[in-house]
Amino acid sequence: MAQKSSLAAAFEAAFLYTGFFVTRILTLLHLDVPIRALLLKIQPAPSKTDDIPDINKVILKTLDENDGGIQAEKLWENGPCLIVVIRRPGCLLCREEASNVAKYKEQIQSQGVSLAAVVHERFGAKDFGEKHWSGLPLYFDEKKDMYKILGRGKFNWMGLDGLVSLNAYKALFRARSAGFEGNIKGEGRILGGLFIMSKDGTHYEFAEKEWGDHAPIQDVLEVCKSLGAKRKP
Repeated sequence: MAQKSSLAAAFEAAFLYTGFFVTRILTLLHLDVPIRALLLKIQPAPSKTDDIPDINKVILKTLDENDGGIQAEKLWENGPCLIVVIRRPGCLLCREEASNVAKYKEQIQSQGVSLAAVVHERFGAKDFGEKHWSGLPLYFDEKKDMYKILGRGKFNWMGLDGLVSLNAYKALFRARSAGFEGNIKGEGRILGGLFIMSKDGTHYEFAEKEWGDHAPIQDVLEVCKSLGAKRKP
């Protein structure tokens, strides 16, 4: 009987561990992260320099391929601007983040803060903007300079730690439970973040550390509220 119990326990443990790793592999595939590159940390060189781009001079384009773009400082020329830097338009976690920020747009705009989002690839961006960003301004950062700023001159790449992060899997479950869906198209390793900018500089900056690591919305709203208070006589 003892031997049978030991065999049953061993079988159960093997089953659980197999499920554990299979779940992670399937999740990686869903989030479109090249497994070999992630495991071996094979990451393309982001740039030839570690210099941090000037956020005011970052060129942002519309989704129109013929658009020449504007300098980012135009976004906060007439007042503060909240900019969500999206990791991948097709990612259900990014869609969740954008939707959660957009649902507070009236509250944010009432404080004199405008909203915009930035993507580093056009594929799926139009659908993302219409369905998850409430039709708010959406820009294409061709050189990925906003992403380099978040990484202090380099991209914040999702590393091996993301493979075993419980928080990332909790976030995935949360987004799926809320009804968000995604696809497996595009570059999913470059992490995003969020800025709140004005002519006075950076009022808030959040750089993601893993999948589903979004700027705390209450912190964001508090910063917007404080900026709104400064505008009132």
